[in-house]
Amino acid sequence: MASKNATGPRKAKAVKIMLLAERDRELAEVKHLRKKREKALAEKRKGLAEAMDIDRQEENETKEGAEAPPKEDPLICYSTIEAPPSLIPATRYCDITGLEAPYTDPLTGLRYHDKDVFAHIRTLKPSAVQSYLSLRGGGQPVIV
Repeated sequence: MASKNATGPRKAKAVKIMLLAERDRELAEVKHLRKKREKALAEKRKGLAEAMDIDRQEENETKEGAEAPPKEDPLICYSTIEAPPSLIPATRYCDITGLEAPYTDPLTGLRYHDKDVFAHIRTLKPSAVQSYLSLRGGGQPVIV
């Protein structure tokens, strides 16, 4: 069991590093897109100013000063809501202790950490089991 705990934090750290690198890449891409868009807008404004006479150019300058900044297109990435679900399985926690729960009681549907918690779960009344499940957001217990 000591080897399991030794690899767990390393995996979590590796995932964290990967997520931070992905976020940094996304931020760099957003900055690049902003610069590209600003450059295109500047060229467009320059072309309009040259094509128009002086009176219209002055009108455009006053209007451009009052315009709102252009809207940014949202970049779809893993930090946005439109991102696909994670491939990493969700961590399940014990309904009684809050520790990681590798086991589920088939009779009640409660998750538990070890045999001592399992023994405690078997002594619970159905109303207590129902309240634990409602706290977790689980469904109806399977008490027969």
